[in-house]
Amino acid sequence: METTPDLPIEHRDPRTLTPHPRNPRGHPQAQVDDIARNITDLGIYGPIVVQPDGTILKGHGMTLAAISLGLETVPVVLFNGTDAQAIRLMVADNELSRGAEDSEETLAALLGEIAESYGDLRGTGWSEDALAELVAEIEDAEHEEVEIPEEFPEYDPEGMEFEHECPKCAYQW
Repeated sequence: METTPDLPIEHRDPRTLTPHPRNPRGHPQAQVDDIARNITDLGIYGPIVVQPDGTILKGHGMTLAAISLGLETVPVVLFNGTDAQAIRLMVADNELSRGAEDSEETLAALLGEIAESYGDLRGTGWSEDALAELVAEIEDAEHEEVEIPEEFPEYDPEGMEFEHECPKCAYQW
């Protein structure tokens, strides 16, 4: 399989797309409502990925939101891989983003900008209460006192074991 295959975008009726029966992720109504709000405000900015038969691999929540809005078509990309590749795509799409690390300060600032621009945080997956909680956690962490020990333990390099030694200067670490 090419690393950048030519994936033309088609437009299909979202009601004809089928949720993958093994999709491990559920979509509560509150999330579907947030996605629908984003579609209303920003449009669909990424295609749904489906197998040729219309089985959804990526975009289950987007499909549900599009149906709830009564959209006649949604952009889709056809994935022509094997069943094993399709399952891998579905799992990876759901899970790889979990490995990212957020800057809470940057996130809080962005959410504040969104709340100011739009009047609320609907469509972001965040609530005003959750933002207030995040800001409070950041402020608590900033004011947390670091306890400095009165005495530091004695350092005895003779009694310590080291994993490495520099062949030139014999420095050990």
